[in-house]
Amino acid sequence: MNNLNEPPNWNILPNRRGPGDDGSRWNYALLVPMLGLAAFRWIWTRECQKEIEKERQEYYRKESTLQKDLEGKYRDIITENRRAVAHLEVELEKERNRTLSYREALVSQSRKLVEERKLLEQEQEKLEREKQVLLQSGAEDGSLNAACTGSHYSLSTCFPELRSVTYLYN
Repeated sequence: MNNLNEPPNWNILPNRRGPGDDGSRWNYALLVPMLGLAAFRWIWTRECQKEIEKERQEYYRKESTLQKDLEGKYRDIITENRRAVAHLEVELEKERNRTLSYREALVSQSRKLVEERKLLEQEQEKLEREKQVLLQSGAEDGSLNAACTGSHYSLSTCFPELRSVTYLYN
């Protein structure tokens, strides 16, 4: 009957390489799944590499556009800053010129005032000489008041119209 310990051709038997023996059908039983697995792995790897390459290209494209945008913004900022600096330099030059013109005006005005003061001092000396001459001659002029006859007097007390001029120079 049935021998369960040794059923015919059910167990994987070692390869008998004897003459006239065609071997067992189980010798190549794992070859097909292994080849299938290898083919699947090869295909999977190729597809993954394609996806990886596509993502890499997408990344580089995004990176390059981002870099171009940042460089454009950087150039715009640099250009704007250069314009601002140029504008500020022009304003600074205007202010320097304005201060130089003010300084020159002050210098010329001070020279003019010094000349006027010299002229007024010369007039004062001339008037004092005239007064001395009048006092020595003994004639009193009606335009000289009592304040002018004392030993301590000033030009502004004798001639009130010159008060504002002497105020500027004292």
